[in-house]
Amino acid sequence: MNEPKRPIVIIQFSCDPFHGDDEAFDKEIESQRMKSHHVGRHNAIRVLKMAPKRKRITQTIKNIETEMAKNLAQEGLYQDELLSPGKKSTLRGMRLSQDMRTFKSTIDVKQFYRVMKNPNTKFYFLPIHGAHPKDFENVTKDEFFITLPEKMYIITVTPMNARGLFFNNTLEDKLFFDYLTSLTGYSRIYYQRHKTLLARLIYNTLRIWGPGDTLLNREIQPDRDHQPMQRRSRKVIKRLPRAVYRNSMNSQMDKFYNDIAQQQGVRKTRRKNGGKRLSRKDKIAYWKKHTAKNYSHRKNKTGYRSDCSGFISYMWDIPLTDKGGLASLRTADWFKYSKPVSEEKLQSGDAILLPGKHVIMFDKWADKEHTFYWGYQMCNKKDCRGFTYMKLPFPYSKTRRPDATSYILLRRNSS
Repeated sequence: MNEPKRPIVIIQFSCDPFHGDDEAFDKEIESQRMKSHHVGRHNAIRVLKMAPKRKRITQTIKNIETEMAKNLAQEGLYQDELLSPGKKSTLRGMRLSQDMRTFKSTIDVKQFYRVMKNPNTKFYFLPIHGAHPKDFENVTKDEFFITLPEKMYIITVTPMNARGLFFNNTLEDKLFFDYLTSLTGYSRIYYQRHKTLLARLIYNTLRIWGPGDTLLNREIQPDRDHQPMQRRSRKVIKRLPRAVYRNSMNSQMDKFYNDIAQQQGVRKTRRKNGGKRLSRKDKIAYWKKHTAKNYSHRKNKTGYRSDCSGFISYMWDIPLTDKGGLASLRTADWFKYSKPVSEEKLQSGDAILLPGKHVIMFDKWADKEHTFYWGYQMCNKKDCRGFTYMKLPFPYSKTRRPDATSYILLRRNSS
């Protein structure tokens, strides 16, 4: 996906649809979808718990809560909603926590709130509907999920009434948009969740994803009764120009996000004179020039860490995070950005991952038998300090890594 030049926060309807045909359902896809759901839920709860306390509640927020409460009362759908945590709801919460126990929050909450306060942040309200990607023949399996780029956050809330809409008119949409782009709104959701219906409903259905998180892609359609909106920081809310989503609104969600990022201005890849993208050779030269010679888990001038996974993250243009690239050698984390290849198809720029131990960038074979190869790496061994280019036994030297019992050959996904 395109990486936006400035921070983007997108507020939209729930993007966690189920697939209707249980017999034809792919359990692997369902497992990944549920993982994404739990991560988004964990992120939302953590964001709400760490919401900055507001001693003074502005009249604007109070007016928003009053107007939205009237709307919910008119709907008449939540009259039996318990506002105090009774025995049944407590037991339900315990079961939910057990289901989510294997997952953790992935979001940097402090960074999230910095983005919310950033005057350059662009907020979008997207009233869109969609279905599971398996419901459409033109979506291939590798398009089922999307990974969010740096500086992009997705906030979803399940629609609040029987017609599948948030509210009944544009004014109420704007009130809701204001509420979820205000730091006071998040404080109110958390501290009022057992006192007011609005806070309870949002608390129970809120999900948040940030940079590097994976969520379900899907085919989308606009809601005819509601208009997409945008706003820069705390400025006046405006309609999102149709030119932005004319081609992507009735397409897939990742294409819509790309168009929004394009409107913001896509972050440019570092270029040399002549406007050409840096080649792999130039990137390696830049790494050698601007990184510490010694192996380190600290960030260097490229923004990535000076360790083995930091080097591959830089070479593969993996979105920067507060950790300086991928900070893990787990296979699942690398599969977000790459796919396995066979030894026969190995080519320059691919990676040799020793799960949990080390990762090396393959350059070329050193012999016809494929017993040795030339590779780039950041290492921290007695005979190998810092950034090196050297001849290595395939898959790796047993004297340097005797504990490495397996390996996976990986190739960066095309962005």
